[in-house]
Amino acid sequence: MLVSHFEMMVKRITPTGGIPPNVSAPFRRVIQGYFLTITNLGSSAKNFKLRFKITNNTPNRSITPLNTQWIFDNTTNVFLTIPPTPVIIPLGTQRWETPFFNIGANQTAIFAMVPNLNIFLNNPNPDLEIRGYVELLQQTSFLPWPIAPVPVLLTPETRGTFLDNEYPNQPPTSELDFDQIAYSLPLSSGKAENLVEGISFPDLTNLFDLDGIKGKVKMENPQLENDEIDTVSKTILKMIKSVQK
Repeated sequence: MLVSHFEMMVKRITPTGGIPPNVSAPFRRVIQGYFLTITNLGSSAKNFKLRFKITNNTPNRSITPLNTQWIFDNTTNVFLTIPPTPVIIPLGTQRWETPFFNIGANQTAIFAMVPNLNIFLNNPNPDLEIRGYVELLQQTSFLPWPIAPVPVLLTPETRGTFLDNEYPNQPPTSELDFDQIAYSLPLSSGKAENLVEGISFPDLTNLFDLDGIKGKVKMENPQLENDEIDTVSKTILKMIKSVQK
């Protein structure tokens, strides 16, 4: 399901040009990340993953394993592995997918996508600014039966911190000035309770060729990407051929 848009950044909060040199407050840096709280309202544990889509692939405008960290917290913080490269889908859009993470029935977990500060903290003029949108998917094993949708509660947020100009190289006697921001993002559905799609199998009557199966699978499951449609359709065709033997 489509969740929300996101924005992750490490930037000066205002350009430094044109400000008198004795005025430093506007020069502070903002560190901003994306947070998603997920409650599994289903009757059993489920595996989920997040999919991020980005159209700008210029330097520091796209997710990489160097500039980004993915953290999943259910009982303890777990750093999720970021793929070395994205999947490129039509119109040059990048698709980044997290590994699957498990949320038990009626449990609440939180996912965070934050900048990797190790490469930005000592930069006097950091420039990381990544925007796109987020989808939540449940794990589908493409077994020979449909997979039911999962009810969830979702709260997407932007959270950030304003860093003092002197941090982290301040003198020992300095008093540092930090501020924080946090605000909820609008959900695409307009409501907190949602259904994460499963897999619906089409009517298999008179379906004997792969292209025909793909068309019906796409019609029944518009949330699937082309490569996923291909996998499901090949599974269905294999089922049909095994029955015909």
